[in-house]
Amino acid sequence: MISTPTKHHVEEAMSWLLRLQEAESDAGLRAQHRAWLNSDPVHAIAWQKVMKAWSVAGKAAGPSEPSAAETDTVVPFAVRRRRVATWAAVAAAACMAVFVAPQLWQRASADVSTHTAEFRTVQLSDGSTVQLGAQTSISVDIKADKRSVKLLGGRAFFDIAKDANRPFTVTARDVDITVLGTAFDVRLGEQEVSVAVQRGSVSVRRTASHFDERLSAGDQVTIAPKSGTAHMAAIQPSEVAEWRDGKLSAVKVPLSEVVAELRRYHKGWILIADDRLGAEPITGLYDLKTPDLALRAMMQPVKGNILQVTPYLTILSKPDK
Repeated sequence: MISTPTKHHVEEAMSWLLRLQEAESDAGLRAQHRAWLNSDPVHAIAWQKVMKAWSVAGKAAGPSEPSAAETDTVVPFAVRRRRVATWAAVAAAACMAVFVAPQLWQRASADVSTHTAEFRTVQLSDGSTVQLGAQTSISVDIKADKRSVKLLGGRAFFDIAKDANRPFTVTARDVDITVLGTAFDVRLGEQEVSVAVQRGSVSVRRTASHFDERLSAGDQVTIAPKSGTAHMAAIQPSEVAEWRDGKLSAVKVPLSEVVAELRRYHKGWILIADDRLGAEPITGLYDLKTPDLALRAMMQPVKGNILQVTPYLTILSKPDK
């Protein structure tokens, strides 16, 4: 069964597109690109998505094979730089075409949603409170015999009113969190679901992987639905949902995961052009109110490069050796 491309796969495809446009005559790079395409069927699907978005964004076709004349021509640096800026601008539009559609679907299916860098607090009819982080969508179903919320995307902090006769269930993908009265944070990531409890206790269940655990204050679990693995950790209750105070903390977390969260507060798209860079573990406390400064702070310990091609596209890469 062929998997559906994730944002990571699409980012890889977009990175290949930019590299091929920048080095049109590099036969070795083209061979590497073909090897990447053939290494996993999902890569080819991601490439097709990017090429379709690229076409919609203004390019009728992708990188073409260079002619003999083009191969022998030396293109001035200033011209190449303008080309890269143009390609990157179109790539930014292509990124939007690939990723905005699912977000629009989420918003259309939601009862409450937020935009980039927006926080919102809603009071539910049962007296419970939900604080939504940036780019977050939820659907709500409060009835006489049940209370439930579906987290469609993003992250939210729940402070649930006690009602012994109506347990409250939060669903994030195929993970169910059931409570009677407590306060906890839920994050729906691209490849995982995480739950952290600030007060009280919750039951976290994922039937597909036979995971069923009770979490108390200070407990945190991260579940990867694709692999079925679950990682338990301890956290200070006061540190649960620090994003509500405009903070983003990480302790030996891959850069790609931290950047994915930062994107919710950044006006443009942040593209990681190197898998090795994305896998680098970082530790720090970052200010979500100043995402550009936060990005610089993240990149310092891993010695990465930041290229802001347009206000809507920033590319992260490893330095050339």
